[in-house]
Amino acid sequence: MSNRTLRTSPAVSSLAALLICGGMAACQSTTEVQAAETVAPEAVEAVATAEAPLAQAAPSSQPTSAPTSQPSEPTDDETAGHFGAPFAIEGDPMPLRAALDTCAGTGEACKVEGTIERVCQSRGCWFTMAAPDVTETVRIRMVDYGFFVPRDAMGHHVVFEGTLQLEDVPVETAQHYADDEAAAGTAPARVVEAPERTYQFMITGAEISG
Repeated sequence: MSNRTLRTSPAVSSLAALLICGGMAACQSTTEVQAAETVAPEAVEAVATAEAPLAQAAPSSQPTSAPTSQPSEPTDDETAGHFGAPFAIEGDPMPLRAALDTCAGTGEACKVEGTIERVCQSRGCWFTMAAPDVTETVRIRMVDYGFFVPRDAMGHHVVFEGTLQLEDVPVETAQHYADDEAAAGTAPARVVEAPERTYQFMITGAEISG
């Protein structure tokens, strides 16, 4: 038998090359799709971390919402004691005057001491402060109504932690405060006719002593 050389026409060769290249391209395309769909665990964790909501670090200047469950009111024998969260700031508290001069609008918590002037007679959900060198109205409220103070704590020494803002209190709210303040004394409530400029602390904890 004689040796014969297999000859193919240029058209057949081109067709074979096209089929081979096409098959390789399809395989390569499939591999690329599979690679794109395979995500490294590290990448998944990084995306999840980036999309996680940021925790709110500082207390709000106003209560965020009405409490779902009201904290218990202090009893008559609980005039002194610690109320709310433990203190986070170490060291001695600053006088009220110094706090008004340095803490207002900073967003930073301050540890302050002074004398309780009046207390909300409804539930003990706010109180005002007095000091010989302070003429401004200073009201202290609890973050998210997280705790109350004794309603008979007027005249007691208090140390508290919180942030301070200088705010314009609307007439309706100021009148409500005036009515409640009158309930703690004998004088009739004053009539509020315009918004009142007031220093307001939003506090997380307070310690009351005799």
